[in-house]
Amino acid sequence: MSSHLCVLILFVLSGVFGVEADGVKSVSVMEGDSVTLNSDIKIQRDDQILWTFGDKETRIAEIHRQNIYIDDTDMIFHKTLQMDNQTGSLTIRNIRSKHSGLYKMRILTTRGTSFNRFSVTVYKTTQTPAQFIPITPVVCALMLPLLLLFVSACVFYCCCKKCNREKPEDQESMSEYTEIIYRLQI
Repeated sequence: MSSHLCVLILFVLSGVFGVEADGVKSVSVMEGDSVTLNSDIKIQRDDQILWTFGDKETRIAEIHRQNIYIDDTDMIFHKTLQMDNQTGSLTIRNIRSKHSGLYKMRILTTRGTSFNRFSVTVYKTTQTPAQFIPITPVVCALMLPLLLLFVSACVFYCCCKKCNREKPEDQESMSEYTEIIYRLQI
């Protein structure tokens, strides 16, 4: 298995991962978790950040002149949104499947306007590939010594089998071997 595939599997099994295609960053998250849609910018005093959701581009959050406005009247996002006043990043707490969809971030600065788009997919816990133990870096760190121990035991077993094949098998040959060694010592 290639290292890239292993990394992808770890991200999928740990619950959150992102992939960018055609300017839209895809983000997958498990239901009940929190996810942050990162802006990768630092807000200046006169910058304006506007977050919208869905096909109708419903306004859900905004920062203007370093004042944050979050639409708590929208029942889809009631008390789940949080915005970082330094970066404009949007955090959705206790995310649900109704929060799946397209999020757009419009960034108005003195240099111009830019956009970030995020396609968020929320999976129910029964839909994830790791239903029993999520594979996280901690779990991998704990599993690595066990894997090394198993491989070492297999190598040891194979070496012992090889050594046993090379020794004299019958008792008569063994006594001749012991007698030769005894005579060499005298």
